Amino acid sequence: MGININNTKSAIEELTKKINNPLHVSKNSIHYSERAMLYFALGEYNLALDDISVSLSLSPNDPLIHIQKGVILYASGELQEAMSEYEKAIEIDPASKYVKENKNILLSQIGNKNELFNLSNIINGNPNDFSLYYRRGCLYDDLFNYEKAEKDLTMCINLLPTYSPAYNARGVVYSKIKKYKEAFKDFDTAITLDNHYEEAYVNKIHLYKLICDDKKRLETIDKLIEKNPESVIGYYEKGIYYKELKDTEEAIIWLQKTLYIEPDFMEAFNELKELN
Repeated sequence: MGININNTKSAIEELTKKINNPLHVSKNSIHYSERAMLYFALGEYNLALDDISVSLSLSPNDPLIHIQKGVILYASGELQEAMSEYEKAIEIDPASKYVKENKNILLSQIGNKNELFNLSNIINGNPNDFSLYYRRGCLYDDLFNYEKAEKDLTMCINLLPTYSPAYNARGVVYSKIKKYKEAFKDFDTAITLDNHYEEAYVNKIHLYKLICDDKKRLETIDKLIEKNPESVIGYYEKGIYYKELKDTEEAIIWLQKTLYIEPDFMEAFNELKELN
């Protein structure tokens, strides 16, 4: 949902003090890796690469640091170098599910970039096809290019103003860049166009959770269940809502309803297990 720039800069200053502290005889790889990821969050990729390289020189057999370097390299457009870091992480810890999952995410994003290139060529020959702008907008969102995502999704809406998924997708983009008023407006439009649109309800619920508006969050959950009486995700969200309020009895009731409809819903099963 975005970062707080002032808090991030303050955290960088604190880590810099620790790194430069003359009382610390030996360097700490964690301090450098943490500062690297803070620089990364600010888009300072060169500074991030400098720090993560120092971190790796101090802890060359830490698979997590190799993954972090891969993430920074990928964002810098260095795809082959990024994949090399993921391969090194797998060599160090071949059994790690986390390492493998991150490699798969990278492969997926590389695939997205290739699809993005192909889509752009297709759009040039089909400038009035709303579905192409929708797909490319979603890809830009996946690749963290929110400005271009917003632009493409807006173009999709201009071409087909009744296409509810485009409003929902643009609402997600607005949420990530903290344009909450615009996000709520888009989620509401998506729901107006399709009042059974579960994903739009859920995105709206999560945004109310983010801004700590519990009253409207519950109202939206209840509206989702009203429009979709067998909504597994609606029951689950209500169970989580009551769990966070520490109302264990209500939380158990709604999580049990979730599992009654969908017994293989592992997230609900695990949440219920914690409460019993």
